[in-house]
Amino acid sequence: MDLKKEVKIMQTNTIFSVFVENLSELNEGNMVGCWVEFPCDYDEWKEVLAKIGNPEEIIITDTENYTDLESLPINQYSSYSDIQEIAEYIEYLQDDEYKEDLFTAVYNSVASDFEEAKEAVENERYTLMQGYTMAEYAETLIRDCYTIPEELEPYIDWEGYGDTLSAGCCTETEKGVLIEQ
Repeated sequence: MDLKKEVKIMQTNTIFSVFVENLSELNEGNMVGCWVEFPCDYDEWKEVLAKIGNPEEIIITDTENYTDLESLPINQYSSYSDIQEIAEYIEYLQDDEYKEDLFTAVYNSVASDFEEAKEAVENERYTLMQGYTMAEYAETLIRDCYTIPEELEPYIDWEGYGDTLSAGCCTETEKGVLIEQ
């Protein structure tokens, strides 16, 4: 017999949700859990744990990501404080569209984990040319540095130069061109 209790904690500034389950019930074939939307204050978290029972044996079995990040660094044994820290950092980034796009580009394209992306953004190791393709960035770079005679313009291969740049310090992302400093 499947027992399913599900409670949803609703918030207006939801970054992502996690499904928290009672592991001992899950092992007996019962699904006792609920969705929790983050950021979530600790009192709400304790309320959720009380509703699903046995706070010592909880497991995260699913996530819903409402960001542009390709994945979230949350696993089945992530702690409340780790999950909350991720949510608060993403919420902090949402106050600055450039930083949010920069973090997303770094995290999705070049960083090996969340902390590395966070450190790269905080230490300004990358610049993001928002909305640019590699060819557009290559053209902008050349035009800003040189005067190109009109008769030579049709012969310039912006895409080829963009490919050359991407072999070095630049990465094209969904958010634009990421440039390593």
